[in-house]
Amino acid sequence: MHKDLNSNTTGKKEKLKRGNFYELFINTRKLRPGRISYRCVRWFTIIVLTATFALSFSWALDFLAGSLNGSRLMSFFLIDLYTGLEYVAAHKAITMNAVIGFLTILIFYFVVGGRTFCAWVCPYNLLAELGEILHEYLRKKGVIKKRRMYSEKIRYAFWITFLLIPLITGTIFFESFNPVDILNRAFIYVPTVMLLWVALLLFIEVFYARRFWCKYVCPTGTTYGILGKVSLLRVRYDLNKCTHCGNCYKVCIEPTLLTDALKDSKTTKDKTAFVTGASCINCARCIDVCPYDALKFDFRFLDKIT
Repeated sequence: MHKDLNSNTTGKKEKLKRGNFYELFINTRKLRPGRISYRCVRWFTIIVLTATFALSFSWALDFLAGSLNGSRLMSFFLIDLYTGLEYVAAHKAITMNAVIGFLTILIFYFVVGGRTFCAWVCPYNLLAELGEILHEYLRKKGVIKKRRMYSEKIRYAFWITFLLIPLITGTIFFESFNPVDILNRAFIYVPTVMLLWVALLLFIEVFYARRFWCKYVCPTGTTYGILGKVSLLRVRYDLNKCTHCGNCYKVCIEPTLLTDALKDSKTTKDKTAFVTGASCINCARCIDVCPYDALKFDFRFLDKIT
């Protein structure tokens, strides 16, 4: 009986370690007991940052004014990278404040990992992840089917298009329906009818295409992804610790990122490699569901300067 009990317990543990996306996302703490998941920290960071913007405005504090597109941190200007490019394209001019704000953000995300903005700052990402959980739950129940989409490279076409429009018309067209800006301003200032557009995007992502906006359209994320190709903080994969359970593949937004890291790790002496693809948002979902610590955050290029 004791043997059967141990066998049953082992079976449940193994089943949990090899669960589907929905089970893995919900049961993160059971996979890594005693640790707070990166997911919880990310969501907390997004909420706190958004609340800081809102409270600074409501209480007339000269701390963090503006929005994620362009802000002032204690009189120090900051500007989103893609918004900065749109501004130059539309106005055909460069100001000192824009240069300072642009370079500050560029240097910051060069250090912390490029598209880290998407996972740790963007308010739409939080809603999209909740929608993703619902999407996978409905798929698990057979309510919706898994659909194959077009190549993610289509996002570069949107990236170019949304820069050509301000260059030709002189208006920053994309920001009028950018869900990041719509949500950010809704929490800081006042909700507008454009929240219906955000609701429509989430509806599409829940019932049709998982993470449609982030993977195939958003030029903001694409910009940070380009920077992420050379940024320092990335996820390191350790082939020596990997048991190939497949959990990381099931929760990753773009699993081919992990496939590339696996291939690269086989060519290195220490059997480790970084996840370097532009689609990686440093969300650490792969780290959260790895019970064997085969994935972790680390800095690239340190071995070249030490």
